[in-house]
Amino acid sequence: MKRLSTRLLLTCAAIGVAGGFVVLPTIYAGTALLAVAPQFYGLVVGAYIFPGVIAQSLARRGGLAFVTATLAGIVAAPFFPGGFGYIPLFALVGLLQEVPFALSLYRYWKGWIFYLTAVVVGLGIAVGEFIAVNAASAPIWVQVTKPLVFVVSLVLFTYLGRAVAAGLTRAGVARGLSLPVDRRRRKAVSTPADA
Repeated sequence: MKRLSTRLLLTCAAIGVAGGFVVLPTIYAGTALLAVAPQFYGLVVGAYIFPGVIAQSLARRGGLAFVTATLAGIVAAPFFPGGFGYIPLFALVGLLQEVPFALSLYRYWKGWIFYLTAVVVGLGIAVGEFIAVNAASAPIWVQVTKPLVFVVSLVLFTYLGRAVAAGLTRAGVARGLSLPVDRRRRKAVSTPADA
Protein backbone atom coordinates (compact mmCIF):
# COMPACT_ATOMS: atom_id res chain seq x y z
CA MET A 1 0.00 0.00 0.00
CA LYS A 2 1.50 3.30 -1.05
CA ARG A 3 1.57 6.23 1.32
CA LEU A 4 -1.95 7.52 1.92
CA SER A 5 -2.76 11.18 2.48
CA THR A 6 -4.24 12.35 5.76
CA ARG A 7 -7.42 13.39 3.95
CA LEU A 8 -7.81 9.92 2.44
CA LEU A 9 -7.19 8.25 5.81
CA LEU A 10 -9.75 10.53 7.48
CA THR A 11 -12.25 9.73 4.73
CA CYS A 12 -11.67 6.00 5.30
CA ALA A 13 -12.03 6.53 9.05
CA ALA A 14 -15.38 8.29 8.56
CA ILE A 15 -16.59 5.51 6.25
CA GLY A 16 -15.33 2.87 8.71
CA VAL A 17 -17.10 4.47 11.67
CA ALA A 18 -20.35 4.88 9.75
CA GLY A 19 -19.99 1.35 8.36
CA GLY A 20 -19.46 -0.04 11.84
CA PHE A 21 -22.76 1.45 12.96
CA VAL A 22 -24.50 0.14 9.82
CA VAL A 23 -23.22 -3.38 10.56
CA LEU A 24 -24.45 -3.36 14.19
CA PRO A 25 -28.16 -3.93 13.53
CA THR A 26 -27.38 -6.56 10.92
CA ILE A 27 -25.34 -8.54 13.46
CA TYR A 28 -28.27 -8.57 15.88
CA ALA A 29 -30.65 -9.40 13.04
CA GLY A 30 -28.33 -12.23 12.02
CA THR A 31 -28.36 -13.64 15.55
CA ALA A 32 -32.17 -13.57 15.53
CA LEU A 33 -32.27 -15.21 12.10
CA LEU A 34 -29.94 -17.99 13.27
CA ALA A 35 -32.41 -18.77 16.05
CA VAL A 36 -35.58 -18.54 13.96
CA ALA A 37 -34.73 -19.19 10.30
CA PRO A 38 -31.04 -20.12 9.91
CA GLN A 39 -31.39 -20.67 6.17
CA PHE A 40 -31.87 -16.90 5.80
CA TYR A 41 -28.93 -15.84 7.97
CA GLY A 42 -26.99 -14.94 4.82
CA LEU A 43 -29.27 -11.93 4.24
CA VAL A 44 -27.18 -9.87 6.66
CA VAL A 45 -23.70 -11.11 5.70
CA GLY A 46 -23.34 -8.54 2.94
CA ALA A 47 -23.15 -5.73 5.49
CA TYR A 48 -19.58 -6.74 6.28
CA ILE A 49 -18.37 -5.67 2.83
CA PHE A 50 -20.36 -2.42 2.77
CA PRO A 51 -17.68 -0.05 4.19
CA GLY A 52 -14.91 -1.52 2.04
CA VAL A 53 -16.97 -1.24 -1.14
CA ILE A 54 -17.67 2.43 -0.42
CA ALA A 55 -13.98 3.23 0.18
CA GLN A 56 -12.76 1.29 -2.85
CA SER A 57 -15.42 2.73 -5.16
CA LEU A 58 -14.77 6.25 -3.91
CA ALA A 59 -10.98 6.49 -4.19
CA ARG A 60 -9.88 3.40 -6.18
CA ARG A 61 -6.66 2.72 -4.27
CA GLY A 62 -5.11 -0.35 -2.75
CA GLY A 63 -5.56 -1.15 0.93
CA LEU A 64 -8.68 0.94 1.47
CA ALA A 65 -11.09 -1.97 1.94
CA PHE A 66 -8.76 -3.51 4.52
CA VAL A 67 -8.30 -0.26 6.45
CA THR A 68 -11.98 0.68 6.32
CA ALA A 69 -13.29 -2.79 7.21
CA THR A 70 -10.88 -3.05 10.14
CA LEU A 71 -11.99 0.35 11.44
CA ALA A 72 -15.63 -0.72 11.08
CA GLY A 73 -14.82 -3.81 13.15
CA ILE A 74 -13.13 -1.73 15.86
CA VAL A 75 -16.17 0.57 16.05
CA ALA A 76 -18.74 -2.24 16.09
CA ALA A 77 -16.89 -4.69 18.37
CA PRO A 78 -17.74 -3.17 21.77
CA PHE A 79 -21.47 -3.27 21.05
CA PHE A 80 -22.14 -6.94 20.50
CA PRO A 81 -21.42 -10.35 22.00
CA GLY A 82 -18.04 -11.70 21.01
CA GLY A 83 -16.77 -8.13 21.10
CA PHE A 84 -13.24 -7.61 19.90
CA GLY A 85 -13.10 -11.13 18.53
CA TYR A 86 -14.97 -9.78 15.50
CA ILE A 87 -12.16 -7.41 14.48
CA PRO A 88 -10.12 -10.15 12.73
CA LEU A 89 -13.27 -11.17 10.83
CA PHE A 90 -13.76 -7.62 9.57
CA ALA A 91 -10.06 -7.39 8.67
CA LEU A 92 -10.28 -10.70 6.77
CA VAL A 93 -13.31 -9.49 4.83
CA GLY A 94 -11.45 -6.30 3.89
CA LEU A 95 -8.42 -8.32 2.85
CA LEU A 96 -10.57 -10.57 0.63
CA GLN A 97 -12.02 -7.47 -1.00
CA GLU A 98 -8.50 -6.36 -1.92
CA VAL A 99 -7.55 -9.57 -3.78
CA PRO A 100 -9.25 -9.03 -7.17
CA PHE A 101 -7.93 -5.49 -7.44
CA ALA A 102 -4.45 -6.52 -6.30
CA LEU A 103 -4.35 -8.94 -9.24
CA SER A 104 -4.37 -5.91 -11.55
CA LEU A 105 -1.87 -4.12 -9.27
CA TYR A 106 -4.72 -1.79 -8.28
CA ARG A 107 -4.93 -0.32 -11.77
CA TYR A 108 -8.35 -1.59 -12.91
CA TRP A 109 -11.53 -0.71 -11.00
CA LYS A 110 -14.47 -1.54 -13.29
CA GLY A 111 -17.81 -2.16 -11.56
CA TRP A 112 -18.13 -5.76 -12.74
CA ILE A 113 -15.12 -6.72 -10.60
CA PHE A 114 -16.95 -5.59 -7.45
CA TYR A 115 -19.95 -7.75 -8.34
CA LEU A 116 -17.87 -10.75 -9.39
CA THR A 117 -16.06 -10.52 -6.05
CA ALA A 118 -19.41 -10.45 -4.24
CA VAL A 119 -20.58 -13.59 -6.03
CA VAL A 120 -17.31 -15.48 -5.44
CA VAL A 121 -17.14 -14.50 -1.76
CA GLY A 122 -20.83 -15.40 -1.29
CA LEU A 123 -20.30 -18.83 -2.80
CA GLY A 124 -17.11 -19.27 -0.76
CA ILE A 125 -18.91 -18.48 2.48
CA ALA A 126 -21.74 -20.83 1.51
CA VAL A 127 -19.30 -23.68 0.79
CA GLY A 128 -17.47 -23.04 4.07
CA GLU A 129 -20.69 -23.11 6.02
CA PHE A 130 -21.92 -26.15 4.09
CA ILE A 131 -18.84 -28.06 5.27
CA ALA A 132 -18.82 -26.61 8.81
CA VAL A 133 -22.43 -27.43 9.66
CA ASN A 134 -22.80 -30.59 7.56
CA ALA A 135 -25.49 -29.04 5.40
CA ALA A 136 -25.64 -32.19 3.29
CA SER A 137 -28.13 -33.52 5.83
CA ALA A 138 -30.41 -30.48 5.36
CA PRO A 139 -33.37 -30.56 2.96
CA ILE A 140 -32.52 -29.80 -0.67
CA TRP A 141 -34.41 -26.50 -0.64
CA VAL A 142 -32.19 -25.30 2.25
CA GLN A 143 -29.03 -26.45 0.45
CA VAL A 144 -30.07 -24.39 -2.58
CA THR A 145 -31.50 -21.39 -0.70
CA LYS A 146 -28.54 -20.73 1.61
CA PRO A 147 -25.88 -20.11 -1.08
CA LEU A 148 -28.35 -18.05 -3.09
CA VAL A 149 -29.14 -15.90 -0.05
CA PHE A 150 -25.43 -15.29 0.64
CA VAL A 151 -24.78 -14.25 -2.97
CA VAL A 152 -27.87 -12.02 -3.16
CA SER A 153 -26.93 -10.29 0.10
CA LEU A 154 -23.36 -9.61 -0.97
CA VAL A 155 -24.44 -8.34 -4.40
CA LEU A 156 -27.11 -6.11 -2.82
CA PHE A 157 -24.68 -4.57 -0.30
CA THR A 158 -22.13 -4.12 -3.10
CA TYR A 159 -24.75 -2.23 -5.10
CA LEU A 160 -25.66 -0.10 -2.06
CA GLY A 161 -21.99 0.62 -1.30
CA ARG A 162 -21.33 1.67 -4.88
CA ALA A 163 -24.45 3.86 -4.84
CA VAL A 164 -23.30 5.58 -1.63
CA ALA A 165 -19.84 6.11 -3.15
CA ALA A 166 -21.42 7.62 -6.28
CA GLY A 167 -23.46 9.98 -4.08
CA LEU A 168 -20.36 11.00 -2.14
CA THR A 169 -18.54 11.61 -5.41
CA ARG A 170 -21.39 13.82 -6.66
CA ALA A 171 -21.23 15.72 -3.35
CA GLY A 172 -17.54 16.43 -3.97
CA VAL A 173 -16.11 14.20 -1.24
CA ALA A 174 -13.88 12.37 -3.71
CA ARG A 175 -12.49 15.51 -5.35
CA GLY A 176 -8.74 15.04 -5.37
CA LEU A 177 -8.98 11.51 -3.90
CA SER A 178 -10.31 9.42 -6.78
CA LEU A 179 -7.97 7.86 -9.26
CA PRO A 180 -9.07 6.85 -12.77
CA VAL A 181 -11.02 3.60 -13.19
CA ASP A 182 -8.49 2.18 -15.65
CA ARG A 183 -4.82 3.00 -15.10
CA ARG A 184 -3.32 0.07 -16.98
CA ARG A 185 -0.50 0.86 -19.35
CA ARG A 186 -1.46 0.41 -22.94
CA LYS A 187 1.02 -0.74 -25.53
CA ALA A 188 1.69 1.91 -28.11
CA VAL A 189 0.08 0.99 -31.39
CA SER A 190 2.45 1.67 -34.24
CA THR A 191 1.01 3.33 -37.27
CA PRO A 192 2.49 3.33 -40.79
CA ALA A 193 3.71 6.89 -40.13
CA ASP A 194 5.78 5.60 -37.19
CA ALA A 195 7.57 3.00 -39.34
